[in-house]
Amino acid sequence: MLTVETFKKQFLCRCGRCQSLPPSEKLLKALTAFLSALKVRGVEVSKCSSGYRCPFHNDAVGGAKGSMHMKGIACDLHVPVDEVTLQTARCIFRGVVLYDWGLHLDVRDGKPVFEDRR
Repeated sequence: MLTVETFKKQFLCRCGRCQSLPPSEKLLKALTAFLSALKVRGVEVSKCSSGYRCPFHNDAVGGAKGSMHMKGIACDLHVPVDEVTLQTARCIFRGVVLYDWGLHLDVRDGKPVFEDRR
């Protein structure tokens, strides 16, 4: 089960070369609300597979040029997704991308984004 403390460790860049950024306070606040809402329903997040990415690591994994991961405001969570989980994410986060393995979530400014990439 993912906790906020575990998330902070899993959020760090995996390149092994950079001074990784911590998650933004805005992202931590949103994540805390999301995890709490899921816990009430008995849904567990297994891990954060991607958090901060330095430009080098973002290129290596094929990330978008303006990736929210490089700003420290995005994470990819492995979580079973049903309609309630998806709607909860869309109420809390500004960016939500649905994948077969879970969700990309971010706290971008501006227009909310939702994509289904399954």
